[in-house]
Amino acid sequence: MSFKSILSALGEEESILALARPSIQDVCVPENAHALAIASYFHLAKLETLFVVTPTIEEASNLHADLVSILDDIRVELFPAWEILPFERVSPTLNTMGQRIKIAWGLRNSQGPKVVVSPIRATTQIITPKNEIKPIVVSRNDAIDLQETLEKLIQMGFRRVAQVENRGEVANRGSILDVYPTTAEAPIRIDLWGDVVERLAQFSVSDQLTIAEKEQVQIFPARELLPTKSVKNRAMGLISSAPWGRAHWEKIANGEVFDGMESWLPWVVDKEETILECLPQSSRLIFIDPERSKRKVEELSFDESRIVSVLSQTWDIGIEALTKRLHVPFDKIFQQAPVPAKSIKSFSEEEG
Repeated sequence: MSFKSILSALGEEESILALARPSIQDVCVPENAHALAIASYFHLAKLETLFVVTPTIEEASNLHADLVSILDDIRVELFPAWEILPFERVSPTLNTMGQRIKIAWGLRNSQGPKVVVSPIRATTQIITPKNEIKPIVVSRNDAIDLQETLEKLIQMGFRRVAQVENRGEVANRGSILDVYPTTAEAPIRIDLWGDVVERLAQFSVSDQLTIAEKEQVQIFPARELLPTKSVKNRAMGLISSAPWGRAHWEKIANGEVFDGMESWLPWVVDKEETILECLPQSSRLIFIDPERSKRKVEELSFDESRIVSVLSQTWDIGIEALTKRLHVPFDKIFQQAPVPAKSIKSFSEEEG
């Protein structure tokens, strides 16, 4: 089913036209019409990139699914939030980290999706600086050094195994390099003839048979926080300036990759950046029910403060030592958005 005729008709509605007017900041739209209104606005304004922020993870997931159906010829992606609590000794799933890295890199390099949907939790979260994240790009007939590529993948957080079965794994047998990218549905086989990539293919884990031939693949890091030179130097300095976290700083300074290391991102970056700072200048930003989003960020901040209070007692340090947070305040992104922002406020049918 094509929604193009519906979107064209909706483009004449006053609320959609209001979204496209620079002088109007807030528009009221029934909740069950959010996806259609946003899709119509995207077509009407002929936008390069549209970033939509929702109050909850569930709303972001539902809106993403709706927009994928409506904008069937447009790349729409979900920028996910971590599934963990701050300072938890586990890392987010590899798929979540990979998706976040891929979208951030794509937006920074004009290769991102046309529409991005993100819950406020993901939007306010600090991300890795742009110069720390780059994918490995491999094309058929490229000349590559197999051992150098293998070592680089391991440095990017991939785990070396005998046979690739799960995301974030890499295996080497002779002149064949198998790698399972965190953002892929199946692993990739790089078959070399000497130093030249003779064959590039996606294959099945169960029977090792080829699913599809590839001309080029992008392999993004398996971790959002990598022990790069600048990160290791920062961690080395923290060993003396923040000795309460010595065990963590030493691991990072030594180039180790360990579960839960992402929680220490605010301490080892020089600048607090969010995904919004990756947006191209011609992008537009929409907040759905910003007041609810603000309350969600306040709840998240309260939860972080409670965890910090407990940790300060457990580690016998002053609470001021843990002043850094994984999330920036709501007002910082809402009032200081780097691109023009609009708000869509919901109302019920009874109110309408």
